[in-house]
Amino acid sequence: MEDVVVRPVEKKDLKNLEEFYYIAYGSRAKYKYPERWNWHFRDNPFNSDNYVHVFIALNREGEIIGHTASSTVLCKIYDKSLALGWSVDTILLQKYRGFGIGKSLQDINQKHQKVFASLAMSSINKNIKFRLGATEGPSTRVYIKFLKFDNSFTSYLLKNIQETNKKKSFSKNFNYDIAENKTFGDKESFLWNKIRERYYFAVERNADYLNWRYLKQPWVKHYTITAFDENNNLTGFLIYRISEENIDKAAIVLELLGDFENISVFDFLLKTLEKEFQNSDIRQIQVAVSDSDVEDYIIKNGYINVEEKNLVISGDKDDLNGLSNRSSCMLTKGDQDWDQFPLAKVYSAYYVLQLCKNSSINNYILRFVRSVYNKYQKFLRLFG
Repeated sequence: MEDVVVRPVEKKDLKNLEEFYYIAYGSRAKYKYPERWNWHFRDNPFNSDNYVHVFIALNREGEIIGHTASSTVLCKIYDKSLALGWSVDTILLQKYRGFGIGKSLQDINQKHQKVFASLAMSSINKNIKFRLGATEGPSTRVYIKFLKFDNSFTSYLLKNIQETNKKKSFSKNFNYDIAENKTFGDKESFLWNKIRERYYFAVERNADYLNWRYLKQPWVKHYTITAFDENNNLTGFLIYRISEENIDKAAIVLELLGDFENISVFDFLLKTLEKEFQNSDIRQIQVAVSDSDVEDYIIKNGYINVEEKNLVISGDKDDLNGLSNRSSCMLTKGDQDWDQFPLAKVYSAYYVLQLCKNSSINNYILRFVRSVYNKYQKFLRLFG
């Protein structure tokens, strides 16, 4: 489209940018600007050049019609520690779509970052990134566990699937603590440095990052379960939030880290989290995991795999160092802006039943149960 200008945002644009957010996002705009905007971009401690990575598209009248941005963090790719820009908040007003403006926005965003990546995005944005030279990196899997069931046939089936998946697992007893809006320090940094070499790709989860991400983030309360061994050494921690924006509540696990020399700590943290909600209104737990050893404990605790997301990443070949979809990584619900308030999704039992991806579910008995269920649904449609 002619006469459209794509450029970095300037101080003079901020009033118009706020107006654009209300046009593009409606009532959700107040969660975009100014608190979240300042946290994500202006007050981001990882912007070493003190540059706000926000870009806008303007029509011939000078009105903002599109927007994209990137949130800078430090990541490790093999033996390098680099600044990485997570792609966030790409949106274009409806009537301006289909003219290549979205591609121009993403192109300028990508060119302002040494390494540029996305994890949660629309299929359209994903295809644009591939056309701009991005490649597919490693993946993370989303797991769901229901803690409460209603009396529907769907819930009955799902409960049986969870029980079928569940296996006996034994973990040591660790000392633990649960805190709201916890401050992170040397112990968390020490634990991260102990396990970081396990991964070819990961955001650097030291105390500086954790405090920015989970203590200073607006609108959201985060809770941390910390586990300690018999010598009072930190051996693992789990960070979660409650989906307060939903009528049905879910506990969303943002981080799950542990010392692999005490690997049963993952089992302990998951069980402790579940125990915390025994007498609450929390209906389900959601967690994303990319480490197969951690994943093993999640599956053993009866969680159901419903989704998989691949990292989409671009940068110089020397920086990416051969990173591929087979590289070991740490990717969680805390990465990018995946768990953006107030967009938490609480999965229904019926929806999860359709998305079941665990190999243990794909057995003859459960296929038969699904067949009966489908016939039951057909009966309801005909005679209900």
